[in-house]
Amino acid sequence: MQRQSAIPKEFLKSFDYDVHELMNNTATMNQVVDDLAAQYKKVLNVLERVSGLEATIRALEGDVSDYKERAQNAEKAVSSLASRSDEDMRTIQVCHLISLSLSRRRIHQ
Repeated sequence: MQRQSAIPKEFLKSFDYDVHELMNNTATMNQVVDDLAAQYKKVLNVLERVSGLEATIRALEGDVSDYKERAQNAEKAVSSLASRSDEDMRTIQVCHLISLSLSRRRIHQ
């Protein structure tokens, strides 16, 4: 009963080799999975940064729009002041001419 059919040594060597290959391949696959997980974490971090940068860009675009509107309003105000300045200069010139005219009349009287 102790004598059962023996497993051939070549089969055992081949099986042992296959088990070692399987273990090596499993270790390699585990390392690849760990590397992929690390890369995935890096990608997630980059995506978070991108989302933050997009929000910052949107806020800055809003600021730029506000600055443009303020600049346009300032240009309108300057233009209005310039036209008023021209009107004021004409009024001053007219007042000066009237003053000269009145001064001449007083002198002649």
